[in-house]
Amino acid sequence: DRFGWVWTASGGTVYAVDGHDPTVALTPKWLSDRQVTAVRVSRDGTRIAVVSTGQDGVSVDVAGVVRDDRGGPQQLSDTTQRVAAALTAADSVVWYDDDQIAVLARSAGSATVWEVPLGGPSKALPDVAGGVSLAGGRTERSLLVATSDGGLLGYSGPTWTPVSGVSGVRDPSYPG
Repeated sequence: DRFGWVWTASGGTVYAVDGHDPTVALTPKWLSDRQVTAVRVSRDGTRIAVVSTGQDGVSVDVAGVVRDDRGGPQQLSDTTQRVAAALTAADSVVWYDDDQIAVLARSAGSATVWEVPLGGPSKALPDVAGGVSLAGGRTERSLLVATSDGGLLGYSGPTWTPVSGVSGVRDPSYPG
């Protein structure tokens, strides 16, 4: 994140590591009895999008990140904003705008990228055969999907198009 922390998760715990300080383990109550499958901190470092699974299925929650005066994470907010339509097998989330995220939901060999505004209905983009990983810059047109065969597709309006001259892609990302 913008403060130099790397975020990951295991089980119902979110971890932040910066290489200098001790690892920070964050276990908010809203993640009890859930398995986190994806996390992504917003560019400004104040919010985190968390995809998790539990008895009620897949959920996408946005929570606040509480930090100390040096920017070190201390806890996640006690309450969340649950966003996104009912999803299955979602395992990738990105911020592509200050108030919008995208979620990659996979099933039966294809994947669907969902645009998820923080205050409105989710919208499914066209399916992506073999989609496995998602990246997002600062706009809808910056969305990228890596495919199981190493291809890279970019969203260009009504469809996904191959990014020419690129192969062997596994986990695309943008800086920041």
